[in-house]
Amino acid sequence: MHHGLTGMSLAIAGLLVCAGCGVEEGDALRSTTRSISAAAGACGDGNRAADEQCDDGNSTEGDGCSSVCTVENGFVCTDANFSLAYHERWPAGSDPAPRWILSPDRLTLRQSVNSGPAVYMTNLPAAGSELVFDLAVETTSDDDFIGWVVAYDQGDTTNPQAEFMLFDWKQLDQTLSGGKVGRAGLAMSRVKGVVTPSGQDGVDPFWAHFGAISEEARGITLSRTGWADHAVYRVRMEYEVSRVRVWVNNVLQFDQQGTFPIGRFGFYTNSQQDSRFTLVSPTAGSICGLDPEADPDGDGVPTGNDPKPFDPSICGDANGDGIDDCAPSQDCIEVRLSDYNLFLTGNYTAGTDVEGKVAAGGNISMENFSVGWKLPDTQIAQALVAGGNLSLSNGGVWGDAWYGGSYSGAGVTFVRGSASQGTPIDFAARGSELRNLSLRLAALEVSGSTVLESWGGVMLRGTASGVNVFEVPASAFASAKALFIEAPAGSLAVINIRGDSASFKGFGHSFSGGIDQHGVLYNFVDAASITAEGYGFWGTVLAPLAHVTFSHGSFDGGLYARSLTGNAEGHLNALTDRDICP
Repeated sequence: MHHGLTGMSLAIAGLLVCAGCGVEEGDALRSTTRSISAAAGACGDGNRAADEQCDDGNSTEGDGCSSVCTVENGFVCTDANFSLAYHERWPAGSDPAPRWILSPDRLTLRQSVNSGPAVYMTNLPAAGSELVFDLAVETTSDDDFIGWVVAYDQGDTTNPQAEFMLFDWKQLDQTLSGGKVGRAGLAMSRVKGVVTPSGQDGVDPFWAHFGAISEEARGITLSRTGWADHAVYRVRMEYEVSRVRVWVNNVLQFDQQGTFPIGRFGFYTNSQQDSRFTLVSPTAGSICGLDPEADPDGDGVPTGNDPKPFDPSICGDANGDGIDDCAPSQDCIEVRLSDYNLFLTGNYTAGTDVEGKVAAGGNISMENFSVGWKLPDTQIAQALVAGGNLSLSNGGVWGDAWYGGSYSGAGVTFVRGSASQGTPIDFAARGSELRNLSLRLAALEVSGSTVLESWGGVMLRGTASGVNVFEVPASAFASAKALFIEAPAGSLAVINIRGDSASFKGFGHSFSGGIDQHGVLYNFVDAASITAEGYGFWGTVLAPLAHVTFSHGSFDGGLYARSLTGNAEGHLNALTDRDICP
């Protein structure tokens, strides 16, 4: 549950700090003076008068502040400044408390102490608003983390239900005494639950982004570039519940889509003194955003807990089943199999070359290998993840590697990352999602034609520009000589393959009509085992129940299965994301 935002800001006459004082003195320095004009003004002029609840500088309806300068239902508005809402820090050994200093005009915030990880939360709502601010480090001492947070709630250091977004930026690579590496560059991470202290001064998770801190992306051009001493960086953030975009010095660094928590905007420092943050825009009038504690649809569920993206016309999820209680019935199937080149819920044994990301819920062993070498710099997070032990020999990893058990490596090069202990993926949950997806795809009505020729040709033809569904017995592939798929460019071919086991050996493919491997999905509905040799899957394989033995071949797309043994190569040609709706 996210705490509500105050509907008015508090003016601070200058947050003064004495020698040796820490953040604990901050609350006593807050004034109860409202930041309003004494005289009545014109609604929409950007100056909130005494008779106005808000004034965002326009008369537009639906942006939080109405045409008559009242706060609209489901929103919260506050004056444009860095007034303190609350501040907290995580326990970090013997590190001193941070010292936050707010300027008299409440537009510039400084943190002067080399402290442990800490946040200063403003009253500014982040979701549904645009913020522009400058950040800088005004010293040549140290090379650690500065940044900002969204949706951190008071008490989240010990709250198992916590969920907030962390944007942190480190100047230089640094290895802690226990071997965990803090990498230079700008990162966007999701923090869920309690960050458990570990390692040097308890800050290993903050340094290497593991455990409750899951790195979701790195800056497009600042992935491995740190901030410079005394340089001023202008940050513009557009934060919505379904999309986050961030620019630094007018260069796009993040453009992430998904579901993001609603809440306040605040700042973050970790082991870095003399940090400065200055609000650039807006600096007058009101900033309005979604209120996580509001209930504009009257369903008894606060906005922060409604299905995302929030829509006041949808009742919400009062029964907690993850389904909108009164949303129109829409039985769409979301096909999202583009994130991993290879994803297994069990073991990956005798692996070699995979161009994209690899994850296995069990143990991973690879020899004379490469992983992730075709990934762009912005997608190197969680490039190689083992839920169990990770054993590597003679190869390279182009990204971050994780292991839940032990790690052994000989002759291994981490080209764009490092190895850390932790399990950033919930393999059980993802495995359940994959099985559910497979079953829903298997229930689709057949819409394409399947012809099994006596000479061994498996002929599939579909004419729909959207989705073509085929059904083929697994036994047909044991004696197959060729697989032909004809379908329009941009369409999706769902090939539902039924049978307890399947075998593929030494035959080829032929595609026509414009379709390619980005639009072909092999769905093994029942298979507990799949054997392939001297064969190439052109398309993505979904086989959530299958143990796969695959040698001297390749998969030209994703492979999602229970386990994989063999030296088949993975080529990075991901399946295009698609919603299949009635």
